[in-house]
Amino acid sequence: MDEKVKRKRISKLRRYVRPHHDGYLMGGVMLALCLTVLVYTLIYDTDASVLAGCPVFGGLGAFFMYGSIKNTRKYRSKLEVIEKEGRLDALLDDFENGGRAFHGSLILGRSYIIGKRSGEIIGYGEISRIYQYIERDQLFENKRDLRIELKSGRRADVGKIPLHGKGSEEFEQAVSYICSVDSSINVGYLG
Repeated sequence: MDEKVKRKRISKLRRYVRPHHDGYLMGGVMLALCLTVLVYTLIYDTDASVLAGCPVFGGLGAFFMYGSIKNTRKYRSKLEVIEKEGRLDALLDDFENGGRAFHGSLILGRSYIIGKRSGEIIGYGEISRIYQYIERDQLFENKRDLRIELKSGRRADVGKIPLHGKGSEEFEQAVSYICSVDSSINVGYLG
């Protein structure tokens, strides 16, 4: 395969998997606000009490930036491991030819589950349990995800399921496919 075509395929995969950059945006805004207040205080020689909020905004900004950097590194390191093990072609084939679920927020391939904008590329052999995770406040349902518990103990939300049971049938189909690939995967929330 031509190297240029392969790089283009990898680039498409990265754009699909790459996590949202909300943390970069929030962190950048908070750090910029802190810097603006600092520069304003230095230039106009105003009361230094204005600087009291800078450590809070700076700390929150750094926290959001750190979380985003950590998520970006996680999926990049996963891609590097897959490439070193020589399984990159299988991953790219799963990405291009795998079944799409939940309005394209999840790809179910032969070897991997790929979550859109979640930073998650998970091999079926890594999974110990799958279930539907529903987050709601007292009146409203806010979020439904396909949650995967890995053998390492980590949990990952990979697919955005439509709210209010509208994706229940599709969820059942996805679960049956995942279990047909690896029958040792447990289904359902354990508590």
